[in-house]
Amino acid sequence: MIEALKDKGYNGYDIAIPSLTELLQIFKFVAPVFIVMMSKVAFYSLLVYFSTSMGLQIIVAHQVVYCMFVVGGETLLQTAHSFMPELIYAAK
Repeated sequence: MIEALKDKGYNGYDIAIPSLTELLQIFKFVAPVFIVMMSKVAFYSLLVYFSTSMGLQIIVAHQVVYCMFVVGGETLLQTAHSFMPELIYAAK
């Protein structure tokens, strides 16, 4: 990737510290994704905590159901997040 940037006239090794306004702009994009990811981690942690206290069959059922639905759900979530900036800052 760095060689491809060099061929286009960019310095791939150049490091720049973002300004405060740039950090704020990045945070506006990252905040919704961060909240969703932290909510998912908290929910899954609680789900595992409660399922482990209910016995072996419940743990196995939880793992099977989780593995069945997480593949499609995570894919849809990432696709939705890729369209989020356009929906927040509508193209003019």
